Amino acid sequence: MDENKGLFPIAYVVVEVECKESWLFFLNLLHDIIDPDDANRMLTFMSDKQKGLADAIASVFPNAYIRCCSSHLYQNFKKKYPGDAFRKHFWTASSVCTVNQFESAMSDIRTMDNTAYEWLMKDPESMWARHAFDTGAKSDHITNNMLESFNQWVSTIRTKPILTLIDTLRLKIMDRMYHKFQKGQSFQGTLTPMVRKKKIKIQEASKDCISHGGADDEFEVIELTGRRCVVKLRQWSCTCKVWDVTGLPCKHAASAIAMTRY
Repeated sequence: MDENKGLFPIAYVVVEVECKESWLFFLNLLHDIIDPDDANRMLTFMSDKQKGLADAIASVFPNAYIRCCSSHLYQNFKKKYPGDAFRKHFWTASSVCTVNQFESAMSDIRTMDNTAYEWLMKDPESMWARHAFDTGAKSDHITNNMLESFNQWVSTIRTKPILTLIDTLRLKIMDRMYHKFQKGQSFQGTLTPMVRKKKIKIQEASKDCISHGGADDEFEVIELTGRRCVVKLRQWSCTCKVWDVTGLPCKHAASAIAMTRY
């Protein structure tokens, strides 16, 4: 993902079959390209849990975080446990940012069917539940649906002979990068347009919050619903975990920041 929330292609490969050996071939080349030995670099891989991929990532990028696309996980979950109630609780568990909200949703699933609960919990929470994501990546994506756009983008050239396919894809990516660069030249300020729109929405949402200042730039923020959160401005953190996970201030942080400017 680039800074404007767009898809940013880094590398692609054509192999005979999806297997651990193919993934190792690709990931070793990727390793050499992006130089992940930088101590400040946080890498997160999201996939549909393709066969052999997790083991290959762990081998080549032992410090990387691995996520599973929640859409893919839910499609498999739905085959065993269909119904709107399961769907609702699954997506709540996957998308919420706090442990308490996650445990509440999972408790509802366990009450409905303990085997459904156990089926979901066989994978580490950090792979599919937003509340357990590492905060270094600053990305709260729980699906890789963005790749569907890429698949559609290349759908017209998939049937071409291999050399023609690769060269055509290379040119398509070149054109895309050129136009994105030209568009980026027109951006004003330090925020990209998509982030600026997000910031405006956060500021609007913060109007439903009341901040109470404490010591050391800490604030207790109370929503109109009665929900309370603690914001620590110096640590760029809020107990709602949104700021921690995304890197963008949540509405509670926006309220506290606004208070400091009065």
